[in-house]
Amino acid sequence: MKKTVLILPALAGLALAACSENAQQQTGEAAGAVAADVNSTVGEAARDVKDATKDAFGEAEQAADRAASPTVEF
Repeated sequence: MKKTVLILPALAGLALAACSENAQQQTGEAAGAVAADVNSTVGEAARDVKDATKDAFGEAEQAADRAASPTVEF
């Protein structure tokens, strides 16, 4: 009887430990996926800002060139 009483909690503890290990692994994998998504999103946002800035400076330069060029009147 005493052996059975001691064996059951030990088996339950092993099952719980295996479950915890699996849960930890799944949590780690999920965290890795989230980190990859964040990296991708931040990289894309940085490229978008860079492209928008480049376009804005290009348009400003063209506007400055047009303003500085002499106008021809007939």
